[in-house]
Amino acid sequence: MSRVFSAGILFPLVLMVSLCLAACAPAVPLATPPPSPMPTATSIAPTVTPTLQPPTPTPRPPTATPTIVPPSPTLTPLPPSSTPRPTATPHPTATPYPTATPQPTATSQPPEARVTGEVVNLREGPGTEYHIVGKVKLGDLLLIVGRNEEGDWWQVKWEEGKTAWIIGRYVEVNEAAAEVKTVQAPPTPQPVVAIAAQKSSVSAQAAAPANPSLPPPPPPGNPGSTNPLTGLSGDPARLARRPIAVVVNNSPVARPQYGLSAADVVYEYLMDGWYVTRFTAIFYGNEVEQIGPVRSARLINEQMTPQYQAALVASGASDKVRYILKHTVHFPYLDIDLDDPCNCTYCFSVGTYWETRLRTNTALLHKWLSGIGQERAPNLNAWPRSENPPGGTPASQIHIPYPSNSVVDWRYDSASGRYLRSVCGAAYVDANTGQQISAANVILLYAHHELTDMVEDALGTKGIRIELRGSGPVKVLRDGVVIEGTWRAEDPNQPPHFFDASGREIPLKPGNTWVQVVPTNYNVTLR
Repeated sequence: MSRVFSAGILFPLVLMVSLCLAACAPAVPLATPPPSPMPTATSIAPTVTPTLQPPTPTPRPPTATPTIVPPSPTLTPLPPSSTPRPTATPHPTATPYPTATPQPTATSQPPEARVTGEVVNLREGPGTEYHIVGKVKLGDLLLIVGRNEEGDWWQVKWEEGKTAWIIGRYVEVNEAAAEVKTVQAPPTPQPVVAIAAQKSSVSAQAAAPANPSLPPPPPPGNPGSTNPLTGLSGDPARLARRPIAVVVNNSPVARPQYGLSAADVVYEYLMDGWYVTRFTAIFYGNEVEQIGPVRSARLINEQMTPQYQAALVASGASDKVRYILKHTVHFPYLDIDLDDPCNCTYCFSVGTYWETRLRTNTALLHKWLSGIGQERAPNLNAWPRSENPPGGTPASQIHIPYPSNSVVDWRYDSASGRYLRSVCGAAYVDANTGQQISAANVILLYAHHELTDMVEDALGTKGIRIELRGSGPVKVLRDGVVIEGTWRAEDPNQPPHFFDASGREIPLKPGNTWVQVVPTNYNVTLR
């Protein structure tokens, strides 16, 4: 029985030792089969079962092992998630990069001039006495290659690398222009030197070669106290002076003009390109404080000016027209670009915009004529005048289809006995008075218009020759009626005269006259 007892105690002890060893050894879970001897202890199972309950914790190691292994791998990715924060550092390093790029471009920028005038002439040399070689427009950028000694003209490169000169007041230059060297100016063109002498001496004026085919003007006249251009009485001292024809701009930007209502006679005519009209206003019997804007002459002024034995005033002309007016005519011509480059002697400047900046007045222009010894009274065959309206067809409205920006309408006002002028549907006023311009007589003079090969601008626009000599159809409007007939201008030194269908001269109403020069195929509407 003692053997049986010792065997009964020994077996459980051995079993407990083996279980403890199994719990301590990590590889022992693979040897879990040894408990298979438990069937042999089935007889002891009732006694041993309570002591075998504690081994139930054996499942805990498997739960512990996952907690040990995962923590370290799952925590290690956390630091990398914080490391991307330094990726903001590239932004500071990028900011200096743009600031560095302007520095090289500023140091390498060439000297340049940007045009600030609407259209600016390019010339052969640094001065208005040099020939015009081209034109540039507002915003054009030019490479500067030199400057004149005074620093008021720049030598620039323009189309196809050609060099020309542009006046400094019509450009803005960059800082690099300060390093440009002075360039020697080319010789002044000989013909222009001769012209420049014209304004300083009477002999130079007389030496200008006139067209031998044109007869010289008649000797000075003595109008007395009756103005031959208006039929009105006037100051004999004023009428003893020369009429002055001033070319006035009619671009929309130039409106309202100054002085037109005080002119004795105004001509309106088409410009090159057929896109706008222009005026030549003849001032004789009145003193006018402001006239303008003054603009450039055209071929029509060669024939019109001597018909009134007037002097001509304009702000330049194309090269061919300028040569004709300076060398082949008998009348004095004030080319403001050449003869008054400072715009301070015979005219005055009221800004920098090329279409509107120049104005003048009768006092300054008679000062010019006196200075060159060309002040003289005209000797004109005056138009006949009549206070009483002649017979004719009623015509109280006139519509002239000039280009769309210059369409003219005249409407007869019976209260004043005058025609009131409108342009593009709006009343046309004189800036000097603020009053609507009116006329005692409106003459529709139909003339031959011929396109020439004379280039008038940088775009290659050809000039128009308007024939004012000879004869052609005419319509004379006064007192609300129209008389149709023919104009005749056989003598180049006398104004045209107007004849009705029977050959009798049409008398004009005393007062001012507007001459509307139109092509022979123009469809002017009268109502």
